[in-house]
Amino acid sequence: MPGAVAESQAPLLSPGHWVLATDLVLGATLLIAAWTDLKSRLIYDKLTIPAALLGLALQGAFFGWGASLFDPGLSSALAGMASAFLVYGLFWLTGGMGAGDLKLVTAVGALLGCPDIFGALLAGSLAGGVQGLLALAARTGPGRRVCARLGITGTDSPEFGRSVPLGVGLALGIALFRLAVRTSLLAPPPLPPGA
Repeated sequence: MPGAVAESQAPLLSPGHWVLATDLVLGATLLIAAWTDLKSRLIYDKLTIPAALLGLALQGAFFGWGASLFDPGLSSALAGMASAFLVYGLFWLTGGMGAGDLKLVTAVGALLGCPDIFGALLAGSLAGGVQGLLALAARTGPGRRVCARLGITGTDSPEFGRSVPLGVGLALGIALFRLAVRTSLLAPPPLPPGA
């Protein structure tokens, strides 16, 4: 039976397994980061460091070093981490974000690799920007009244809306980017026949 021989020679770890494992780790990391940032304004090292290490391990186990920085593999994961750290490190240095946010995007860089990290950073930045604008609007008189009607407590405090849990916006934007990539909304168009 030729089919049985082919099945027995199939690789134990296929790229499809990598996608599933990456999506599970990424989804869990983003969900936990958003939750802890919302509750305590912290994204913990005990979340981001293991996520980064898992990203490196997954990329390395499935693809080895990788053919280039833009193909899946350990080199792509390291390039994704470095890119995320350099881009968001500037925001961290200027006080625009916390160290937990920086470590979160660095872990995402390890999971997604290069070049996907750039789309994820753009989507996370856009969602974080919208979140920041909503927080500014919530600090106005009408915004405080709307928040109070929605059941959000503490609207009478002068500190209301000053601290924005950026991890929530980052997580939402990155998750939406990954969903768009996985559902082929952001996939390049197919080449015409004969091209």
